[in-house]
Amino acid sequence: MISDYRAHTGIGGTDVREMLTDFDKWRYMRELRAKDPEHWLIDDSPTPAMQLGTLIHMGLLQPWLYDAQGIVMDYTHSFATIEGKNIKKKAQARASEIDGFLIRYEHDHIVKELRPNWISALGNLKVPYVLDPNVVEVELYGTHEGVQCKGMADLLIDGEILIDLKTISQWHRRKDAIEGNFYHAQLAHYAALCTLPPRRVAVIFAETEPPYRVEAVELSIDLQARGMVARNSVIERLANKPSKGPF
Repeated sequence: MISDYRAHTGIGGTDVREMLTDFDKWRYMRELRAKDPEHWLIDDSPTPAMQLGTLIHMGLLQPWLYDAQGIVMDYTHSFATIEGKNIKKKAQARASEIDGFLIRYEHDHIVKELRPNWISALGNLKVPYVLDPNVVEVELYGTHEGVQCKGMADLLIDGEILIDLKTISQWHRRKDAIEGNFYHAQLAHYAALCTLPPRRVAVIFAETEPPYRVEAVELSIDLQARGMVARNSVIERLANKPSKGPF
């Protein structure tokens, strides 16, 4: 469950990206959050961009949950059945786990525009349109150099392919963002925690503005290796460098 994942104190994929951006700031904020979660510097409330990203992730990766909330019904279940009731229950639990985020109906058209493009992007990777809850939002756990680690893969087919979905408004920046925003290190973090290492790793970008393009970018072996070096470097720094923060 996502609530259990959030409660786990391991280093996640977003942590890896933040550590690579500014290690000392990341550590300071992590210690501050542990010491005083109500401190005025801490604001974990989702921004509008984060909310839209959550909406798009659910609409593309988990259409059975998205549709169960009565948003779009182009992929339908009969909610009168036992299976349908269970799906609806999971959808309601999911909604309560994402900071009480209320689906904004005015954004439904974005999901509708993106879905066929998402399916085409998966096809370009030779991956079928996945409607299997067991391969989306896969929780991963492990250790590196004694540091507890965790990850949540957007789409993972064991031993085959690992895919991360990223929403983006500035379409022209998408390919630079893979290394510039340390997405390659985030994916390396997930790959390192997989029971069966994936043969292929990819980012799929979904545009949040018209014309709502979706593009799959498969990472080269060299880019994957650079991502793993970057990921390992910050986790090993955390393992080998005791905190000198204010606490």
